[in-house]
Amino acid sequence: MLPPLHEAASRFLLLTACDASAQTDDTALTKAHDTADRDTLTSRAGVIRSKMAQGKFAEAEGELRELIVVEERVLGPDHYDTLAASSGRVTCLLELGKYAEAEQVNRSLIPLQAHVFGPEHLNTLSSRSQLAKALLDQGKAEEAEQEHRAVLAIRERVYGAEQLDTLQNCYNLALCLQAEKKKAEALIFAQRTYSGRLKVLGKEHPTTLKAQSLVESLTTSKP
Repeated sequence: MLPPLHEAASRFLLLTACDASAQTDDTALTKAHDTADRDTLTSRAGVIRSKMAQGKFAEAEGELRELIVVEERVLGPDHYDTLAASSGRVTCLLELGKYAEAEQVNRSLIPLQAHVFGPEHLNTLSSRSQLAKALLDQGKAEEAEQEHRAVLAIRERVYGAEQLDTLQNCYNLALCLQAEKKKAEALIFAQRTYSGRLKVLGKEHPTTLKAQSLVESLTTSKP
């Protein structure tokens, strides 16, 4: 699931002088400029999100890189929208197969998200799941497995075993274990995913069928 870029103009904060009654014309002009900057950032984020929805990840990644530089200056590196843009960039990098760069960006992003949102927030956990994917796609299966297990433990405790993101985490862990040739354990998590999706989404849902296919693959394949 692609993390959406936040359009949060309502959260943009205007710079204010300590003494509002003593504001000069220059200060007023600066505030007007800042507001225009932030409106522009919101508009650019919307355009980039549209490109991501169209699968134009190369274009979107380049524009996100530029947007992040501006957002860090205007909003700050730990502003919600700056973090959302960085998360979107990670998604683009993964889609483009730039796994090492995705890992690098994510390792910088996750501590900021943990500080702003909390270590158990869905945004933070989503980035950790993306980090695990980047690790697995670089052949770092053992590290990826550890990350998937850590995130899954939090999701189950905080959000429940049948929450959709928890079930996706189960599925991702099953794929990771399959890549490590740990077939028996992979099958356990694949079956958990299938059972959960069957109950929550129904047997005809595409992700339920995907989990069923993985279970069948693991059941029929050679040890």
